[in-house]
Amino acid sequence: MDANLQRLKSQFESDPSVAAAFEALEEHHFVNGEWNDLVTLYERRLGSRDLDAEKSPQKRARVTFRLAQVLEERCLQADRAAEAYESVIRLDPGYQPALVQLRKIYAAQEKWELALQVAEVQAQLPMRAFEQAAFSTEMGEIWHQKLGDAAQGATLFERALESDPDHVTALLALAQAREELGEAPAAAQALERAIEKLRGPDRAPALVQLAHLLDGPLEDTDRAEELFRQALTDDPRCEIALEALLERAAADERWELVAELYERRFDLAAGARLRATIAHEGGRLHLDRLRNPQGARLWFSRALELFPEDPENHLALADVERLAGNREALVEHLRRASDLAGDETPAEILRELATLSREQGDRSEAVTELRRALEHDPGNAQLLHELASDLTRLGRDEELVEILEQQASLA
Repeated sequence: MDANLQRLKSQFESDPSVAAAFEALEEHHFVNGEWNDLVTLYERRLGSRDLDAEKSPQKRARVTFRLAQVLEERCLQADRAAEAYESVIRLDPGYQPALVQLRKIYAAQEKWELALQVAEVQAQLPMRAFEQAAFSTEMGEIWHQKLGDAAQGATLFERALESDPDHVTALLALAQAREELGEAPAAAQALERAIEKLRGPDRAPALVQLAHLLDGPLEDTDRAEELFRQALTDDPRCEIALEALLERAAADERWELVAELYERRFDLAAGARLRATIAHEGGRLHLDRLRNPQGARLWFSRALELFPEDPENHLALADVERLAGNREALVEHLRRASDLAGDETPAEILRELATLSREQGDRSEAVTELRRALEHDPGNAQLLHELASDLTRLGRDEELVEILEQQASLA
């Protein structure tokens, strides 16, 4: 051990009131991250006669505060730190830093009643306007969010705004509390004030909240839509605004706008499965509402890129080609779907494949598809009739007899 350090330790051990030795050792332990040693040093220092609680309460409070800080921030011993902060407050009731830290510990431990008790003491101390606004807002959030008392929260938020009329956090919190209390006009007024102070993505949530009020109790749907649009402009990733606009556009059957918004929805979606689902919804929109095969093909192709082995994607593209009248592409997608689905291929798809094969002059392929369909639905009279017809045309008499016997048994 360094000789000078050993000398300081010996000097401090013999007399903890020697300031030079204490301060040098304090610095040494702090710089080297020796937190347990630093705690022991503070405790030894507090045992000195010159830090008597009655004769030197403030000096003792300052050392105790440093002990509490190390226990809280370095040793992560919140309970011991809280006890030390409480000691500081008993020694010096107006010492703001200790009140602040003790309240934070109680809040982190969700001891809300204790946090509010500390806050009552803190509230008696002088504060600058911006400090008072932040303090009242924080207290209001405890009452509102943690204790479920919106009315008491609103009172504290208004007190914060008396200190700082432009305190955005207080305005937003007041709006939420007033809305929960059923006071929509007052909530809207607070939101309007907040919106004036906010810009860009930070403004979007307030615009959405106000839009919901206008769309509901305040009954101004036109302005609500305007605000949803503004929110999406301020924050192109604002999904709440996007979904609200989508819902309104679909309700009004403004399908071109719905299609435009679906592009945004797809861009915002995270995860392949969700993006594929949106792609299918977008495809059905173009197919069923807009009767636009080209747009539908684009959407279903996006789903196919994400999941090329999913037969549903090929069946969806088959729907597109059926509407477009593209028989060759229709056959291609139906066959691919059939290959991927295997024995799970629906009978109606197999029957359609048989029809298309017949149109292309390939009755043998039609027979194959119809036999597969009959495995799913052995008693289907229409399938049996078509199969008998194809076998007749092909001159496959032995097979035809078998099918005729089946038909007879069903008659």
